[in-house]
Order: sequence, then C-alpha cells, then structure tokens
Amino acid sequence: MSSVPSPAMDVKSIVVLSPEKELQFRRPFTSVVKRNLVISNAHPTVAIAFKVKTTAPKQYCVRPNSAVVPPNTKLEVQVLLQAMKEDPPADYISKDKFLVQVIKVPLDILNLANDELAGRLQQLWTQAEQLSKSSPAAGADVMFERKLKCVFLPEDSAAEQDTLKPSTANRISDTTAPIKQEFSDATASPRMSEASKGGPSAANLSSTTAAQAAAPLPAADTKVSPTEHSDKPPAPTSAMVEKELREAREKAKTLQAACDGYKAEIERLNMLRQRRGESGAISHSGSAGGNTALQTQHVGLPMPVGAGIAVAAFLIGAYMF
Repeated sequence: MSSVPSPAMDVKSIVVLSPEKELQFRRPFTSVVKRNLVISNAHPTVAIAFKVKTTAPKQYCVRPNSAVVPPNTKLEVQVLLQAMKEDPPADYISKDKFLVQVIKVPLDILNLANDELAGRLQQLWTQAEQLSKSSPAAGADVMFERKLKCVFLPEDSAAEQDTLKPSTANRISDTTAPIKQEFSDATASPRMSEASKGGPSAANLSSTTAAQAAAPLPAADTKVSPTEHSDKPPAPTSAMVEKELREAREKAKTLQAACDGYKAEIERLNMLRQRRGESGAISHSGSAGGNTALQTQHVGLPMPVGAGIAVAAFLIGAYMF
C-alpha cells in the first residue's frame, strides 16, 4: 500500500534550505563563480519535488534546476554565476533573486517510468500553482516557496575589513522602493548571455535583446530603386555612338563649307587690297618728283573675319575630338 502525504502536513516544516536567505558570490566575476544550495527533506516517509527560478535566467546556471528528493535525504544544487567581461563597480548592489518552490510527492509516483513520472509531476505542479493563485492560504500548505537574495562580496584580500558589507548591502536594498521582479525557470546549462559580454546583470536587457531579435532582416533579393544607384552615366550603346558620329560628321561638313566660304572671301579681299596698294604706290611716286621707292603696304585680315575663323576652328575641334 503506497504512502500518501497527509493533507494537514505543512510542507514548510519538512524542507530545509542551506543557505536560507541569501547566496553570496565573491569577486572577481571575470570567471565563473560557483555556490552550493543544499535542499534537505527532513520527513522520514514523504518525498518532495523542487524547482529553482531566478530573475536573471541568462546570468545564472543551476544544476539541477528541478528534481525529486526522497524522504530523509538532501540534494546539493550548484548555482553558477556566469563570467562577466569586467567586474561591476565596488558599490554595486545586486538585485538578482532566486525562488525555490517545493511540493510534496506521493511515494508511489516515484516508482513510475521516466516519461510517466514527468507527466505526473507536471500535474502536481499545475494543481499546486492553481491552488496558490485561487487561495494563497491553502496553497501555502501544498507548495512551499522561499526567496534568496544574491549578494556580491569583495575579493578575499578585503574580506576581513568588509565582513559586515553583505548585511549592510541588504539593509540598503531594503530601504529602496520595491521593484516587482518576474521569476523564470533557471537553466541547467550555461549559455551566451548579455552579462558575459560586459553587463553586471542580464535581467534588464532581455526585452531589448528580444526586440532586436524580432526585427525583420532585409530580403536578399531586395531591389534598389534607380535613384539609389551611383551617379555614373549609363554605358553608351553602339547605336548611340553611331548616331553621335553621324551628327558630328554633318556638323563638320557644315563647318567645313563655312570655312571654305571664309577662305574664298579672304583671298578675294587680299587680291583687292593688293591691287589698290599697287595703284596707290604709282600715283604717290609720280607726285613726289620721281621717287621710285614703293611704300610697303601691310596686308592684314579684318577683325570680324579673324574672329569667325577662330570660332569655326574651335567648333570643329570640339566635335571631332
């Protein structure tokens, strides 16, 4: 006949925790710091099951984080503070907490197979949590809960002069306004956390990390609008090159014809000036009393004609080269 715990039995009276109120972690925190939590079952015939939760599940590792303790036995739980990138300030007061929950377990459940045992334990936990929510007074008889604070201690070299520092830190934290903290199941295996990257606690960073993780990433085939491209002009095609060459040739022909016209006009003007110069020299020599020296005439181009030739040469060079 299986032994079933009496409903009148207070689960609080058979559970012993060591330590009872706080878990002390001594600096330095740049490497993993381990502390032990002993859970004892003081009843000779009733088994208990426990769970360990924490407000900073990314910063601490608990092994095991849940288990069954047979009658009149105890179980040692390892609590590991994950390594930080650097130590927090010397006056930093940790706000991290642990919650130990314990329920009674009938002895006949312990004889079940692994999967069936896990299912029955889950039913017991669900019933105990529902009863605690609906009737806290009745739930206290079924499920025992104990909160433990985390206290950061100085290094061993300063331990003697700061022996009262943990209790002082607790008094300081008690005078501040209470902040509601949510407990989550402690993990049994270490994992990369924000605390290991440099922060003293990862509890306040979980919401930011989740928001960043949920942010959508740009698709790999995202198309870029034409305005987002560089300012480089598109590469010319063969059709565009041929069209520009045709236009350049036509303009070159037009300019060449204009140049030919200017040249013909220049030659005509030169011939005219030469003739006028010769007739003027003869008349001047006769009136001077037989002076046979001819005055040298400088023949030049009119300013408008020279300017037109310069413009035509510039346009030809611009379109041809």
